[in-house]
Amino acid sequence: MLTLQEFLAKFPEFVWLADQDFDQLILEAKAEMGIIIERWLDADTYKLAQGYLLAHLASAMERYQDGDHTPLQPVREKEVDDVRVEYAVSKELRNNFDPYAATSYGQRYIHWRRICFGGPRVV
Repeated sequence: MLTLQEFLAKFPEFVWLADQDFDQLILEAKAEMGIIIERWLDADTYKLAQGYLLAHLASAMERYQDGDHTPLQPVREKEVDDVRVEYAVSKELRNNFDPYAATSYGQRYIHWRRICFGGPRVV
């Protein structure tokens, strides 16, 4: 498990995170990832993936504390002449409701999750 100091060493942008908030995020990350480190290849990979998951969750927490209570969704914008259209969910992700795609941290978490749990592909 990551400590707050290890987390802040990699993600110094979350220096505002209090100890009790970090503890809550760790609980949520453990519920998502499990506590069996060997499932994630090794301890280093587990910590790496957990760091990105915690950063994603902290990013969502920060947005929520700032008053943004909308779900995290990628936004796509298209502008033609004087008309601008914004999509709450991009066309590429329309059928993908994975909330981790909303932040770059969540996307890196997905990357590591797929490496660890990809398994064989059958066509």
